[in-house]
Amino acid sequence: MTYVDQYQYIGCGVCATKCEFDAIKLVRKYNAPSLPQNMIAPTIAKYSKERSESCFEVRNMHEMGVMLNIVDEVDEIARQNQVKRVCRLTLEISDITGVLPEYMEACWPAIQDQYELFADAELKMIPVKAYGTCQSCGRDFNLMEHDGTCPFCKASRYRVISGDELIIRDIAVE
Repeated sequence: MTYVDQYQYIGCGVCATKCEFDAIKLVRKYNAPSLPQNMIAPTIAKYSKERSESCFEVRNMHEMGVMLNIVDEVDEIARQNQVKRVCRLTLEISDITGVLPEYMEACWPAIQDQYELFADAELKMIPVKAYGTCQSCGRDFNLMEHDGTCPFCKASRYRVISGDELIIRDIAVE
């Protein structure tokens, strides 16, 4: 059996569908509720079409897998603290995580429909800028503003020093 690195895995399930040998099997780590696999694409398509035509074509976006992992985590925290309803979920999303806030937003109505815990919850996302240190001159710079090229010496080798995370910042509850 092939295993997926849990520190790299985001929950999208694409690896299992792409493996030509059918060697990758996904096993849920928690027993938290989640959308049935056959509901993910149709639900996202339904809600995305209302927002924009271009999002409608993105059926296998990894943001749904990311969102489901976040929901599992929040559900676990809510159960441990006897929380029945979440009013607001605030996420910090770096601009180099590969997670697009607009797609996370497109997932949210499906989450609200499927999870009573989030039925009336607001999703708030705070963008986080990514910074790196140039490996040549040692100066810090904004990675996205400069396309990963140091504005001081024009080198393209850098070490990320901040802004490569997706964090549950806070959970407001009733």
